[in-house]
Amino acid sequence: MTSFKKNLADTALTPTALFWLFAGIYFACWTVVPTFAIANVPIDTLEGYAWGHEWQLGSYKHPPLAAWILEALAILTRRASWAHFFANEVSVFVAFWAVWRTGKRIVGENKALVAVGLLAVVPYYNILIPEFNPNVLQLPFWALIGWSFHRAVKENKTIDWLALGLWSAAGMYSKYSTALLLAALIALMLGHPEARKHLKSKGPWLTILFGMALMMPHIVWLFENRFMPFTYAENRFQHPPYPFDFIIVPAQFVFWQALTLLPAIVLYAGSFGKPRAAAQGRDIPFDKAFLYTVAFGPALITALIAMGTRDVIRNMWATPDWNFIGLWAVYAFTPALSPHRLRRFAGLWIFFFVVGLAGFVYVEALAPYVTHKVKRINFSGKLFAAQISKNWHERYHTPLRYVVGDTWIGGNIAYYAPDRPHLLIFGNYEISPWIKPADIGKDGGVIVWCGLNCDVRDHDAVPPYLRTEFPQAQIQKALIFPQGTHAQVPLGMVDWAIIPPRDAANGQQKP
Repeated sequence: MTSFKKNLADTALTPTALFWLFAGIYFACWTVVPTFAIANVPIDTLEGYAWGHEWQLGSYKHPPLAAWILEALAILTRRASWAHFFANEVSVFVAFWAVWRTGKRIVGENKALVAVGLLAVVPYYNILIPEFNPNVLQLPFWALIGWSFHRAVKENKTIDWLALGLWSAAGMYSKYSTALLLAALIALMLGHPEARKHLKSKGPWLTILFGMALMMPHIVWLFENRFMPFTYAENRFQHPPYPFDFIIVPAQFVFWQALTLLPAIVLYAGSFGKPRAAAQGRDIPFDKAFLYTVAFGPALITALIAMGTRDVIRNMWATPDWNFIGLWAVYAFTPALSPHRLRRFAGLWIFFFVVGLAGFVYVEALAPYVTHKVKRINFSGKLFAAQISKNWHERYHTPLRYVVGDTWIGGNIAYYAPDRPHLLIFGNYEISPWIKPADIGKDGGVIVWCGLNCDVRDHDAVPPYLRTEFPQAQIQKALIFPQGTHAQVPLGMVDWAIIPPRDAANGQQKP
């Protein structure tokens, strides 16, 4: 340990200074590079912008916090192209900071720095998260929950128990799967004597009362809306059609998570060699129980749920599961932090960092030049929305207030159009309660469908709600426009229809 400090002295940087330097560079690179590499707002983020524009207490898919944050950023930055990438990196940075602070308490600042470095090469914290969504927003709150729980158990201060309630509520407002981490910590609270003794104090009960008080508005919303997000989640699960699915489904989940952790495994092994387990005593200290719980508890519960329900678990749902995996590794394997090994660690880390950035730029920005194919992030939503808006305003003297469509094509209009119209998702008023039929009947709007590089005009693709909900809609000539890349790729084509405003025939329509 002293050799590590001597090595740092040569650079005049303390572990704390190194953490802030690392975090600052990481933050800047993973904000700036996606801003220039990704031409269009990703679909999950567009969805969040559409929900956030309405300031609802929930949506048919998720709790509202991610959407609120996106709308706040849209207002504050005037829909700057970097805003949602900034939100991603704030989430990652706070997670790193909370892990760093927790690590300083358990293994000291030197190993805590290594722990964060290991975490930073896991793809969930870089190449897989430029799409700001509830999965990403869980990262900071899960890490803060772990930090405050450890402080609360060790120091039993009221402020830490209240903070734990705050982070728990914020995590649940991000995504309901935060309950996995809370369930694991409840099990630890009941199972470990050092934590269990606090059940006789006011602390844990303050956590519950404060967290429930913060959650109450959303709980009321859930009852008023018949628990729509849970119905959506139930319908989203897929049941594989093969035997032994109760084994195969959780095994697939474990396999893909292990593959996701592979960069951290390679970084550790390449830097410190074969892991060596720390000496084991008869008693399990709280720090050890805590790290095993927060590092593996949520993933273990997820695998058990998959085994029981036989439902396929999507890999990205595990985004926040591994916040403490690096800290667990340096605690469990006690690596020797010699100058030579630390230099090797730094070199390998820089390699992973640069390769990750380069790979990201290739996949998101350069691949169309090679494959001549486009993905959603190569779409030109801004140009498409401008064409729709131009056509609308040339015909009518009123703002475009409503757009009907899915959260991708419709979401592009809702976000990029100058009027920022409200989105009627899939033409469904139940999942878009901010719009009433009379609203669209009065002000009109546009219906959009198909999208991307639809190179054949397929009238069978006309959404069924166009005729059932909007018989007055007038189908227009398809809009054709270049994609958001200079590569030779198919042009974008979107079909659309106009719902005329009620008083359009009374002089509102241009001659």
